[in-house]
Order: sequence, then C-alpha cells, then structure tokens
Amino acid sequence: MGQANGQHRTHWIGGKPWTGQAAQRGDIYNPATGQVSGTVDYAGAAEVDLTVLTPGLRLAPGGQGELLVRVTSGLASELHGEAQLVSPFGTWEMLAPAAQGFSIAPGTSTVLRFAASVPVTARNAQWWALVKVMYYGRVRYTEAIPIVIEPVN
Repeated sequence: MGQANGQHRTHWIGGKPWTGQAAQRGDIYNPATGQVSGTVDYAGAAEVDLTVLTPGLRLAPGGQGELLVRVTSGLASELHGEAQLVSPFGTWEMLAPAAQGFSIAPGTSTVLRFAASVPVTARNAQWWALVKVMYYGRVRYTEAIPIVIEPVN
C-alpha cells in the first residue's frame, strides 16, 4: 500500500475527521495517471453492524413472509443510507421493496423489513436473497438468506 504524496483520507463524523485507527486501509489511485496518490480508511463493523433476523423463509404457494435485517450504527452522528434487496433474476416480483432509505440516530438501531409474497401459481423452488446497505460512499452486504417455496401436496 502506497502513500505517494502523504495524502490520507478518513471518515468525517460530527463535522470533524475521525481520530480512531481503521482496521484496514486501501490505496487511492489518481485516475489520470493510475498512480497511488494516498490511502483511505475502510469502514468496519464497529461503524455499522448488520444482523440478519430472518435466518430463512419457507413459504407455501400463496404464502407471505418477511425478511428482517437490523442495522446498528456505531457512529457519533446520524446515519443516512439506502438498503437494496438483491436476489436472482425471476424472483424480484416476489420481494418488495426493491430499495428503501433509512436514517438512524447515533448509537441506535433500526429494523429493515422486506416483504415476500409467493404467487399461488408458484412451483417448488429455492433461492436466496441478501441486503446491500449503502451509506456515505460505503457498501456492506448481509449473508445470503435462503428462501424456499414448499411443494404443494
């Protein structure tokens, strides 16, 4: 990891630079030259924690359920972001909303809710969904959540 001209970027919290130590850093590249121009602190779990509250869904055709993910902020200022539900092509019409915004007060949590509605004509299937959380130029992903449409007896 280089720091060609000593330029380092960190997080801004409460209107001032964060003074903590990042667990990981990455290089900043100058797009015109391709050269390393400095380093940047990466976000970590201490900043924002994601917890899947729905370990999986098993639904019958015509059934409904909910995927729940808790977002906990470790920031000293309000957290604003967006969460997108990611799943394989062909499953999107069964899950909603596709994206939602959120705001969390410092040091608190919120639960993001995504509805699952299986059409009565659906056949036995299994796939996954995960939640992509974006905030202040950072991206975090949950683990994959298994979703099963049970066979009709």
